[in-house]
Amino acid sequence: MYMVQVNLDEATVRLSKAELVIVNNALNEVCHGIDVPEFATRIGTSIQEVSKLLEDVNRLLGHHVLNQQPLD
Repeated sequence: MYMVQVNLDEATVRLSKAELVIVNNALNEVCHGIDVPEFATRIGTSIQEVSKLLEDVNRLLGHHVLNQQPLD
């Protein structure tokens, strides 16, 4: 991972394909593989927000790994 820019409210990072797959797999496990009691308290957000992030990462992987059309 390469940090491009970091501000108080956001960060711009560059991830390799392998790192993006790790993020995807970890998010998938959190959403579908394990039961997390008090999900929002422990993770810091709702399962809906994490699921949305997982969907976004999946789309990004599809774009880069499968050479699909550019993301809108």
